[in-house]
Amino acid sequence: RVGYPNGVLSLLNSQTRLSYWDYQTRISWGDRKLFLSAMFLGAHDKLETLDSKYENGELVEFREPTLWAEFHKIIFKLRHQSSALIGNYHVALSYDLSALESADPSATSFGIAPHLDWQWNVLHSLKIIAGLEAEFRELSLSDDTMNSTTSDNPTQEFLTQASSGLHKDAGSWLALTYEPLDAWFITPGVRVDVYSNTQQSHWGIQPRLQISGKVFEQDDQSLWFKAASGIYQQPPRPYFTLPGLSVTALELGLLKSYQNMIGTKWDINAEWSLDLQVYYNHLDPTLFELNLSENQEEQTNQNSSNSAANPDGQEWLTGLSSDSTG
Repeated sequence: RVGYPNGVLSLLNSQTRLSYWDYQTRISWGDRKLFLSAMFLGAHDKLETLDSKYENGELVEFREPTLWAEFHKIIFKLRHQSSALIGNYHVALSYDLSALESADPSATSFGIAPHLDWQWNVLHSLKIIAGLEAEFRELSLSDDTMNSTTSDNPTQEFLTQASSGLHKDAGSWLALTYEPLDAWFITPGVRVDVYSNTQQSHWGIQPRLQISGKVFEQDDQSLWFKAASGIYQQPPRPYFTLPGLSVTALELGLLKSYQNMIGTKWDINAEWSLDLQVYYNHLDPTLFELNLSENQEEQTNQNSSNSAANPDGQEWLTGLSSDSTG
């Protein structure tokens, strides 16, 4: 598939040029008991600006690169299923290229990402869910690009947080679904993640619990209760993602979210049901990634007066700000 933005932009006499293409192919074979598949996919985006300058007394037009991104990925999957066990096995191979304000790649990476998960029906009332996944990515950053990047440029700031070398992410999880009574389900679980690069590593231990049960039943009507609570963690992400640069600011530690939910579901009859739930998520720490000004009062005054942003002032978009709660 090839995009047509360049043709439209040319007709509009725009100074911007945007090219795009992607591809995907999927091959699969199998049935419910054994299933195999292979997927090949990739994409390319390139953004440029038309400009001109005088050379030897003549006006010469040229294209100034803004950014381009390209990725290629192969994903192999295998799934097997029986009455007692379901297993899924994946492995993904990837090759990524990204460039910021450069005609040459700013970042190049090769990655491999295995994934395994299982579901055992141990007893009629007990189910075990477990899994492992990891990603190993070798990231190479251009010396010319890193030497020219500045932290006050919003496009380049998250690149200055990145580091060359091997990046390793891994996670494992274990959960039990227990049915102590008819139509009551209790699912405790825990997930453990580790994120590391050549300079530091961070661990995240995340316990979680879900409960649901039928508290009333009469004819076609039934009333269910449900609740959940858990901890979720991840590293800071750039405010827009380029291939190979999804995690760049690992030195800031992991973000943490305490997520809580309680709700009810009323099955009115065979055709109608009403589902209601409320939730509260406490974020500590978190990062407000699109901060228009370091001074919140100044930002509020600017927004209230609808004044235009000054590109030479302090309103530059910043990719990562200080820790806060939410």
